[in-house]
Amino acid sequence: EQTDAHGILASYNMTSTTDGGVGDTDHLWDVDFSSANYALAGFSQENYIIHGRNDNRATTGITTVTKDNAGSAADSDENTLIVMGDQ
Repeated sequence: EQTDAHGILASYNMTSTTDGGVGDTDHLWDVDFSSANYALAGFSQENYIIHGRNDNRATTGITTVTKDNAGSAADSDENTLIVMGDQ
């Protein structure tokens, strides 16, 4: 959930999420990736667009940005994130 306090409903290897502002969510991994070259895919309940911010992609976590259909940052009631890479 992106509104108010962020929460994780189910996860594998994600230790926490933090609100980074409207549309922004900071994600931290339990086991770090071996490099910042991992793949990320996501979708939101509102059919918004989710993408990773490459300016802060790290082996320890990433910030994702959710944008509405007009391209403006927006919070979503529920987002799903899939991240794949070498650990």
